[in-house]
Amino acid sequence: FLWHTYEDKAVPVENSLQLAAALRRAGVPFDLHVYQSGGHGLGLGSRLLRAGLEHAAARSAEVVWANARVTALGFYQRNGFEVTGPVFNTAETGLPHRRIRTSTAT
Repeated sequence: FLWHTYEDKAVPVENSLQLAAALRRAGVPFDLHVYQSGGHGLGLGSRLLRAGLEHAAARSAEVVWANARVTALGFYQRNGFEVTGPVFNTAETGLPHRRIRTSTAT
């Protein structure tokens, strides 16, 4: 499920359109909703990320890594991740990504 607001000043709506196009090319089902008004920063992404990190820590994971879209690196860095690798395109989306990592220790 993807949603975006046209008025979002932090992230251009084109980012969601590009992701949807890449998912379509890869045959990945999705829903895309673009709304005219509304801002950015409701905190949903950060809350989901924290819940995932807590889940990993509860299962004794000490480090979590991921492939992050280049356009989303700021979000992950604000949430405690560090960038650890060069830019590469994923086979699934063809979009530029970088490897990121964080510790689950608090």
